[in-house]
Amino acid sequence: MASENKQHPLNDRKDDTHQFQEAAVAALARSCRKRGGPLTLEAWLSVLKDAGYPGDDGEELWRELGRQCGVEGEFVLDTAALKALYRTESYQACASHREAVKDLTSYLEKLQRMAEGNDGHEVGKLNAHVDSMLKRVQRQSSIRFKKFVHVVQRYDTVLSQTSSSQAVLNELPPGFPRILLNPAHFDAEDFVTAVELLAREHPGVNHHLLQNLRAGTYEDTTGVLLAYLHEYSALSMIFGKCVRAARDKLGEAANALDENLEEEMGNYDEETKAEIAKMGIRVAEVEGVPHPDLFKRMLYNLKHHVISQKIKDVTGGGAVLDAIDWDTMETYEDDEREHGRVLASAMEWACCGADSSAGTALGLLYFACELVVPGMYSHLLSAFKATGMDVTDYAFVPLHIDVDSGHAAALRTAVLRLAGTQQGREQLLAGANKMLQARWEFCSSVIAAHAVPVKSAKQVSAAKLYDKQSQNWVRDGPNCLSDFTGRPVVFEMCADAARDGLVLDVGCGEGYPARVLTEQYGADFVIGVDTSGEMIQRAKEIATRSETLRDRQLFIAGDATNLRKALASSGSIVKRVLPDADMEEGCFDLAVAIFLFNYTTVYSMDKTFADVFALLKPEGTFVFSVPHPLMAFLHGEDRAFGFDHWFGAGSKTRYFSARDMLLPGTIKTRDGRSLNVRMLFKTLDDYMAAIKKNGFEIEEIREAGVRPEHMTLDADFFRSVDDLPLHLVFKLRKPEGKRLGRQDQEGALGLMPRKLLWTPEDYSCFANAFLVQLPESVQDELRTTCNDLAARGITGETLCFGDQLDPSVLACTSALCERVRERLLRDNGMVLLRGMDLCRFDLGDGAPDEQQEAKVTRAKLMYYIIGSFLGIVDQGARGRLFDVKDKKVETASDNVLFSVSSGEAGWHTDGASRDRVYDVISLLCIQPSYKGGELKASNAANALEALKQQLPEWMMYELKRNLPRDIMENGAGVGAGTDIVSRISRSPEVLKRRIRCNAYPIFTEEEDTMRFRYMRFWIETAHRKTDVPMSPLLKVALDCLDKELDRLSIFEQRLQSGDMIFLNNMIVAHARNPFEDAPDDSCPPRHMVRQWIQIQKVQSLKEVMKHMTLSTRH
Repeated sequence: MASENKQHPLNDRKDDTHQFQEAAVAALARSCRKRGGPLTLEAWLSVLKDAGYPGDDGEELWRELGRQCGVEGEFVLDTAALKALYRTESYQACASHREAVKDLTSYLEKLQRMAEGNDGHEVGKLNAHVDSMLKRVQRQSSIRFKKFVHVVQRYDTVLSQTSSSQAVLNELPPGFPRILLNPAHFDAEDFVTAVELLAREHPGVNHHLLQNLRAGTYEDTTGVLLAYLHEYSALSMIFGKCVRAARDKLGEAANALDENLEEEMGNYDEETKAEIAKMGIRVAEVEGVPHPDLFKRMLYNLKHHVISQKIKDVTGGGAVLDAIDWDTMETYEDDEREHGRVLASAMEWACCGADSSAGTALGLLYFACELVVPGMYSHLLSAFKATGMDVTDYAFVPLHIDVDSGHAAALRTAVLRLAGTQQGREQLLAGANKMLQARWEFCSSVIAAHAVPVKSAKQVSAAKLYDKQSQNWVRDGPNCLSDFTGRPVVFEMCADAARDGLVLDVGCGEGYPARVLTEQYGADFVIGVDTSGEMIQRAKEIATRSETLRDRQLFIAGDATNLRKALASSGSIVKRVLPDADMEEGCFDLAVAIFLFNYTTVYSMDKTFADVFALLKPEGTFVFSVPHPLMAFLHGEDRAFGFDHWFGAGSKTRYFSARDMLLPGTIKTRDGRSLNVRMLFKTLDDYMAAIKKNGFEIEEIREAGVRPEHMTLDADFFRSVDDLPLHLVFKLRKPEGKRLGRQDQEGALGLMPRKLLWTPEDYSCFANAFLVQLPESVQDELRTTCNDLAARGITGETLCFGDQLDPSVLACTSALCERVRERLLRDNGMVLLRGMDLCRFDLGDGAPDEQQEAKVTRAKLMYYIIGSFLGIVDQGARGRLFDVKDKKVETASDNVLFSVSSGEAGWHTDGASRDRVYDVISLLCIQPSYKGGELKASNAANALEALKQQLPEWMMYELKRNLPRDIMENGAGVGAGTDIVSRISRSPEVLKRRIRCNAYPIFTEEEDTMRFRYMRFWIETAHRKTDVPMSPLLKVALDCLDKELDRLSIFEQRLQSGDMIFLNNMIVAHARNPFEDAPDDSCPPRHMVRQWIQIQKVQSLKEVMKHMTLSTRH
């Protein structure tokens, strides 16, 4: 009997693997109790018989199971033996993806150091193959080894699809569904409605600066309003010029801007004049006045009001006011508008710039101006009304709220026309996003420059604040209050990620946290960045004096809101101490920002979040702490920590209206000093929004304060803040697979399809359940369309919907595909489309080979059109349309796909990469095989339910644990490449580690959803290439799975020419019998075309858009 291994207890693991294994062990324990003891050979054979195991090697498997459990003699299977088995390499090699990634990265860095070091002795330690490859790397200096590292770390996953205007797409707003850009799925109304929602809810339109002006929450709200409008005049002055430039680009749609331009010049019809009069505005004073002049007049009048009020406050007014010559007074509009330039630049880019177009101009003018300006200006109108000024003095604002409403409707019509193509949508969205982001940046910069709420709060930068008191912050151990109440919580959350990791300390101060993370938590290296040069100098001095720290820390003076720039500016230093760090691709295991964001605006915090996300490795950790928002409301002069509180009785400011308000404060030290601190106020929602926007996942949030041990240590010091929420500490994770902030993966990993079970009725009548005859109306549409496209030189690989094909001409095809998608997702997961005669295409009068080429071109166009109406056709690993032909290769060779061979392909789903799954696998038959090649289909959901009844629970675990899969490189799949990168990537030691990173379960099940990912051949070759023996339990489970899939097979046919079959790739398994092509030229060789299609996101978004459209109508 195997004994427990006390050195490697199973319960040391805290992840899903541990939970699944514990469940399996508990299931075996129940089985043993039921049998009256552990499993013997006889009981084992009985289990196999009950499970319907098809093999006759039960005794051999039992002996192998004993050997893997560490028992050579008599063996029984009990919980101790099973735990011992779970501790073997067969189970541990792929149990932790994070550990596998670390091992791969470490090995690659080792290879790189050896190659770059040019040390023949060290290189010779590698096996001969890798040795040879590394020498070739040294000789071929043009080959960058980090390029290979970059490829491997992405696990061969294509993260985004090719676009007709990728540069424009890179400017799209985070989180916007790119599917909406495809006219094949969503009409122009859907797209425009979605962008309208984006615009109305954008933080640049609903900025807290505007809300605070409306509420009058600033100490000098009118002064802030004046500063805002002064900066905003940079846009007003160029607006007319840009609208005229946009009009020149619109062609037939130019009249949409004519009324806008007329009113921009102060020309109004009689109906509009009547509306203006109703607003209390004196028409004679605004008629004929161009809007830029009207804006200047408003700015002049507001400044007159502000100065008058200040003089009245000081002198009481009277003669002093009468003596001022207002006409000669210098006005605001002559000053520099530093912050307003961001608005002007955005407008010039969209309307007049080298990259501008009708789409970018219309997108900006409609979505980011006419649609949202009335709502934005309503906040300004409230602020003006509070001044008591005459409405005519600020007529510019109400005119743009009530009089311009018709402009938006006219522009919307032009926008809808342009949104008929994908290129038009990309341009519209790019223009809108450019201006919306500019509005957000503009308001944030105005706050930072002008909205200081407290008279005692001197506008001293954070850098100067800390430069002056840098020496007071220096400490060898905890001293100030937050060293006891806040930072220890941060360190606890950092413990796992810091060990042997590369750490980025943002806002590092004089290096105290960096020292703790290095000396107490085992960080391998810490890079600290801080805006205070004096604090950085203190950190360097301390590190230099310590042998432990001097070679493990680097401190850089730089802007924490522009981290990548700060690190890049010190690139030579970083590279010298960390030659393997790749800042562009993400290299840090951990980032910390301890009480940094109380010194930044909401906007600046968002920029820091984006940089930290980019700099972290996948699965990297970000921990940050901030003062608890409630500290702004808990004022007390004698407290050890607090802020100068101004949210008192009579103040209009409460909570949400306090965003970015600056509160100076102090924090005390145990040795009797007071240190100056500050807080730019943020709500909890501000932190959550930044976390979500930048793609982080929350692991833990804690409120930190005084603990009992603090009161025991020094009750007098801690008593004043006891039982108060002093700090918030967040622990975040960068999800695996997300790099450089990209959050809009088109893969289906985040979606689980419904578990679709085939019924006895499905099995009894295949035609009714799965066969769909193509209606003649659909055939006619497709033939006409494909003949026309082919005549224009367009192929399935180049077709772009909207630009080259109007989806509305394929209404019958679109309706059919809606029904097919529904069946694939919610009915039975398989559809066979039949009835398309490929020979009825216009093939011309050329030679037979020319006619065959014409048929293939048109068939592929037809197939791509249908796939595109169903969902998103994958364009990554093998291209849009992959030709499935026999290329005379052996599947036993390395990196060979079954689809390019004629051999038998066992039960499988498509996609061997851990980080890439496909909703639908489809095949078009252009030419069937001469003999054999029957396609088979079976339902894995039915198989799973059957296996639950047959296999004991402790054996079902084998189908739900992480199993390694062989790595298939992108491309044709006809063997390993001979180039240097391919040869290194397929070398045994590198490939072994890559495979261990490429592990995932066969079955993933959650309530009524499931995902099935299977190809036994790749599991078996992965075990061989990683030198890990397959567990006998796994072999039994796989044999039983294959037997059930055979039993449940519903389809075994050779596809006919023109047939198209679509399978839910996460529910339905497929297989193929071996085939032969004709021995002579009497019959063309077998030719299939494959598509991988994502349909779940399309279906989900269509349902969302349907509800959104209904809600806007009602």
